[in-house]
Amino acid sequence: DDDDDDDEAQMCWQFVEGMLANHPSLPVDRIHAFLSMFMEGGFDMTEAQLKKFLDTKVEAGALAYSGGEFKLAAE
Repeated sequence: DDDDDDDEAQMCWQFVEGMLANHPSLPVDRIHAFLSMFMEGGFDMTEAQLKKFLDTKVEAGALAYSGGEFKLAAE
């Protein structure tokens, strides 16, 4: 159901923001590995789905993507 997907995406985004606050930039495979380890209740997005989700955050201006790595967009 879509509400569950939205909740997971929101929780995922909070984790990603926290990760990228501590690591200047990370490739999607590292972000995926962190989420798989640390998200309560498991993380069932594939790496490709995560990349697509992160790409939407780039389009929205929240993230930057450079050299194969994501980072928080400069304020």
